[in-house]
Amino acid sequence: MDNNAITHATFKQLVNDGVIRSVSAVAQGGQWELSVEYGRVQKYLKSTNGQNRRSWSKLDTVQSYLADLGVRQFSVDAAGFLPGRGGVKRPDRTVALQKLYKGN
Repeated sequence: MDNNAITHATFKQLVNDGVIRSVSAVAQGGQWELSVEYGRVQKYLKSTNGQNRRSWSKLDTVQSYLADLGVRQFSVDAAGFLPGRGGVKRPDRTVALQKLYKGN
């Protein structure tokens, strides 16, 4: 478990309270994570399972997520970006979707 992470609910409350100093989308390979600064702390957004940091494969999806919470401005740290290193491949989902579209 990442002790340097906050949940979506905590992040939303911090945004609503107006205490966020800055938000950054940070590249990790082909994924994007959110770094949140408030007070004197910097935390990352935690995934819903609570075991990892939440990540997105597209920067525009990060922007949409933040806009839905009312965050209109954020910075981008693309230093760790590796094109073509997208998200986790899920061959099991490919098979399941193929069955769905074939009507099985």
